[in-house]
Amino acid sequence: MKVVGFAGSLRKGSYNKMALRLVLQKAQEAGTETEFVDLKELNIPVYDGDLENEIQLPDGIKLLRKNIDKADGVIIATPEYNHSIPGVLKNTIDWLSRTKYFPDILEGKKVGIFGASDGNFGTARAQIAFFPIANTLGLDLMPSKTYVTNVDKKFDERGNCTDEKTAESLAKFAQNFVKFLQN
Repeated sequence: MKVVGFAGSLRKGSYNKMALRLVLQKAQEAGTETEFVDLKELNIPVYDGDLENEIQLPDGIKLLRKNIDKADGVIIATPEYNHSIPGVLKNTIDWLSRTKYFPDILEGKKVGIFGASDGNFGTARAQIAFFPIANTLGLDLMPSKTYVTNVDKKFDERGNCTDEKTAESLAKFAQNFVKFLQN
């Protein structure tokens, strides 16, 4: 089994990228092949229908689509911006969902979403905001309530999780996702 993971954050020191790396490590330990994708490196432009008609799909999206198509599942780590998902995540999903020139790679794809925030609510509202998107696209979304709160106190500057309960929660999320893939 193969899992592709990406975070809806571009920041170099993103806590969601740190948490995602831990989740992917734990998924790998549970028996899956994993791939971390940094959206910043893909240089995805803002979705524009004129651009889609001109070039069809940006190179970064073509690469991400190829990786997702070959994967059994996708794990998304999302920050929460203004009680919703960040623009970079929405933009990526908008590009990935384009089927004018390419087949639908998202319909039925197994997806797990979790997130980390420096606030007290984690990313509960961002994940709730993702539900209508997942439903519209026909994603097979794993039921989960994995929210890392006060994340700035739970990871060090090298990306290591320093909080035992958070590490256990993220490991459980990864293990549950691997079981979800097997069903």
